[in-house]
Amino acid sequence: ADEEEDDDDGSEAGREVHPHVTCDGCHSGPPLVGRVMHCADCEDFDLCARCYGDLAVLGHPRGHRFRPRPAGGRRAAPSQFLLQMLESAMLSEALRRSVDADAGREDEAARAAARGAEVMERLPREAWSPALGSAEQCQGVECALCLEEYEAGEEVLKLPCGHFFHEECVKPWFAKSLLCPLCQQEVSPAAVAPDGGSSPP
Repeated sequence: ADEEEDDDDGSEAGREVHPHVTCDGCHSGPPLVGRVMHCADCEDFDLCARCYGDLAVLGHPRGHRFRPRPAGGRRAAPSQFLLQMLESAMLSEALRRSVDADAGREDEAARAAARGAEVMERLPREAWSPALGSAEQCQGVECALCLEEYEAGEEVLKLPCGHFFHEECVKPWFAKSLLCPLCQQEVSPAAVAPDGGSSPP
């Protein structure tokens, strides 16, 4: 009868599941399946049944007391384990894709800012004069972005389409878009010659 009782205890221990516990000896888990021994004298130290049998080899302080850790649940059916693993894998994949997407957006923003800076370097600067304000393709005597009137001799940035802007006004625009803020004509690096003029079509 005693042997039967021992067998039942062993069988019960074999069905124990500790879903959030890791063995501090062999680093198995989580989850740990089977009996787990918890050190009552340590804040967080657990051993699986195999490592508990080798306690002397692990170098744990000899005077420490161990007690069986209460199980967090019984062994789930294989289908439940499979669903848990699948859910965990799906969450990991979703997190990875989210991180990759964020990195992709940051990379694209950095590339756009670099293209904008390149265009800014190539665009010609001119001293503002009333003659520029009366040119056919010009938008008038004020910057269309800040709405302040140009002053005679003030340096303005000339786009290939003929529109003028304050450099500091159009710089943030070019960090996001290479289209003229007024006519939406593209201002690509290829459309601006390295010497500051417009490239021939």
